[in-house]
Amino acid sequence: MYQELYEQAVAYEAGITERLVFYMTRFAEYTEKSSLKLCQEWVRNAVDPDISPAGKTKLCADIAAVKGLLDDAVQKGELKKDTPVESLTETFTDILYGQMLCWDISGGAYSFGERTGKFCEKFLRPIISPYLKK
Repeated sequence: MYQELYEQAVAYEAGITERLVFYMTRFAEYTEKSSLKLCQEWVRNAVDPDISPAGKTKLCADIAAVKGLLDDAVQKGELKKDTPVESLTETFTDILYGQMLCWDISGGAYSFGERTGKFCEKFLRPIISPYLKK
């Protein structure tokens, strides 16, 4: 499901900012729709490498997806060549995973999708805008 989301984000006909918003909000919405209990169990297993290496594998795939979107934007000339792709990748992935963890801990007291949307509205654009080619 998340691989399909990445492919949809790459194909999404919009600028890099909108593609990132699309990816991040859909990531949160997909996770939320999968169920809180499933997400909590995945987090519990993911942080214990003796149970399953799946958490590290999923994290690596999600990092690769965000990096892929940013690298693609550099290649297309949407982002400047000196864009700190690694740092932005880490930041956006940390935000998604941090929000997911807080949503888990809160027992689903709020919408993960809506919270991610609010982050994107207020902070994603200002973070990415210095690197956009004008």
